[in-house]
Amino acid sequence: MIPARRTSGRIRLSSALLGVALGVFASVTTGCGDSRAAEEPKQPVAESGFTPVQPSQGGKRLLKDTPFERAWDLDLKKPVANSWILPELPDTIIFQLKGDNELVAVDALSGHTRWVSMALPAECAFAPGATHIRQPGDRAETAIYDDRLYLISRDVLFVFDLASGQLIWRYELPFAPSSSPKPVGVDSGLRVFIGDWAGRLQVVSYEPKKAFPYIAWQFNVGATVTAPAVESEDQVYANDGAGWVHAFKLDRQKVWSFKAGGRIDGAGAIRDRVLFVGTSDRVLYAINRLTGEKLGQVNLNAPLARSPLAFRGDGDRVYAWVATDQGDRGGMYAFTAQNDTVPFTDASRHPLEVVRMGAAWHLANVEHLVCSTPGHLYLTAGKSTLVQAVDRATGAVSWTWDVAEERAAEQLAAGVKAKDIVPLSSLIEYVDPTEMNRSVFAVEDNGVVVAYRFFGYVPPEAGAAKAPADKPSNDKPATEKLGGPKPAKGQPDAAAAPAPAAKP
Repeated sequence: MIPARRTSGRIRLSSALLGVALGVFASVTTGCGDSRAAEEPKQPVAESGFTPVQPSQGGKRLLKDTPFERAWDLDLKKPVANSWILPELPDTIIFQLKGDNELVAVDALSGHTRWVSMALPAECAFAPGATHIRQPGDRAETAIYDDRLYLISRDVLFVFDLASGQLIWRYELPFAPSSSPKPVGVDSGLRVFIGDWAGRLQVVSYEPKKAFPYIAWQFNVGATVTAPAVESEDQVYANDGAGWVHAFKLDRQKVWSFKAGGRIDGAGAIRDRVLFVGTSDRVLYAINRLTGEKLGQVNLNAPLARSPLAFRGDGDRVYAWVATDQGDRGGMYAFTAQNDTVPFTDASRHPLEVVRMGAAWHLANVEHLVCSTPGHLYLTAGKSTLVQAVDRATGAVSWTWDVAEERAAEQLAAGVKAKDIVPLSSLIEYVDPTEMNRSVFAVEDNGVVVAYRFFGYVPPEAGAAKAPADKPSNDKPATEKLGGPKPAKGQPDAAAAPAPAAKP
């Protein structure tokens, strides 16, 4: 999982995207010490070259010509210091306001405020973590979830009930945290994984009967852990600054370690049994998350300093970022990553499990993901508010839309004088693995939030025929097929409506 990061700034159009030429070597090997590597399989993996597409800048559109519509707006009354949409809870936006540093939880689909927290000691240096745990014994149609938010403010770990905003407990950490918290489990089975600046992975637990948080265990990994851990099936994966990937059970048992080489600054991305990790040594690895064996890798010509992206709807695709300070080599890369097996000449040997990785496309001069739909990724560059609709299959920019210009036009239409127009401070960057959010969230300097929702896609189960992934806004399906009512004319402030009961 990747934590959301804010972008800020006034209108600044991105420069024309430049084409690049990149050689990519896709290799597939096993982990260290595997005797199978000594035998040559019948189908050796060949080196493959890659010439990326050179997409032309798509035509610039107004909102009315895009599949997006203004869905709601909300006045938070204070400027926003931080904003997050967490992969575990994509239907909730968490804002931290400037001043008292309180949290505001907002329903992402309706814009209704769910709760406002107490004041916090300071603005958060790390994104929060969350758990979304189904209570046992409940039927699927009436399932009850225990959702909790874990957040560090000035070295204090705060735990909030996400339904009500109630503070459950807090714990002054006896170490200096270096990463976001990654919570797994609940109550006495809770484990919160946090890196510290002394090169240890610290794990916090909680005794509910005594209302007592404590350090359950720690592990000296020997290098600072700055990226949040990721978890699947009660196995946790932590990367460190020395280039190692470590796998732990919840009880401190170390399952394996993998030497990736180079610094690892981003979290891993999990798809089924594969863990994807990028390094400063310019390599994207595919690792068997159960055994620690290397299943495949792609070599780039620039370092990977952020978490790769994997979506549930992309069964054979993974995305990686290269920082834009790398010039034309920077931007987003899309790779195919297909599971396969390679038989050995000795038929008695079990086939070699591999992930065949190849480059699909590269788009330069982009660095923020502000929305995703089944057909497109919506990306921005730097402090620009120009949203680029990037075709997920080809990497071509289908069209662009400037949110700041759109918002300024809306304010002028509402009677605001040009000199009084409030500029945008950020577009919320987030990753929604479910891709059910499908919204661009714009935050103004004064704390007004405006949501633009994509209404041009009908999920396959909602209709007899599947609509094109990104239909023009003048050919939209009925709103009842989209999981919510179409916003009425005039767009009333969502803050004026009563908050609904918290959703599971």
